[in-house]
Amino acid sequence: MVNYISILLFTVPIVVLGTVMIIIIRLFLKNERENRRLNTIVEDRKIALPLKFQAYERLAMFLERITPENLLTRINKPGINARELQQLCIVNIKKEFEHNLSQQVYVSIETWLHIKSAKNKIEKLINEVSSNLTPKDNGMTFSTELLSTYLKSPEDPVESAKRILIKEANILY
Repeated sequence: MVNYISILLFTVPIVVLGTVMIIIIRLFLKNERENRRLNTIVEDRKIALPLKFQAYERLAMFLERITPENLLTRINKPGINARELQQLCIVNIKKEFEHNLSQQVYVSIETWLHIKSAKNKIEKLINEVSSNLTPKDNGMTFSTELLSTYLKSPEDPVESAKRILIKEANILY
């Protein structure tokens, strides 16, 4: 009986000590994994955050460039007719959009949909104004009608999209 007691006196502390050591090691390893995960997230954000801000800047610039006043200032050529100017506007918007298409990866789906909607509404406005003109009308007539219609519209799709874009960018900052 004495042998059993001495064996128990010897093994119980070893088992308790071993159990405590296993628990401590597990907690340490779990803490190390969590620290590595957090460090990876921090490093990823150091890389991704500047890219996200660049995307917000590029999309804000895209929205500015497709407003009728900026668009017409950039592409209006003397002597072209209304249809040619309408086509130049649409082609320019499409090129600008395609150039910034990859930026959708960095913004929320809601923000991207508002940006696409603004683009589509501006294209629709351009086409509607053009459809109300005759083939003989010149580019100046088209420009005047487009700006007038745009400024009279109760809703500015570009400003609406910019507000949403800026709001989302401010969340990161």
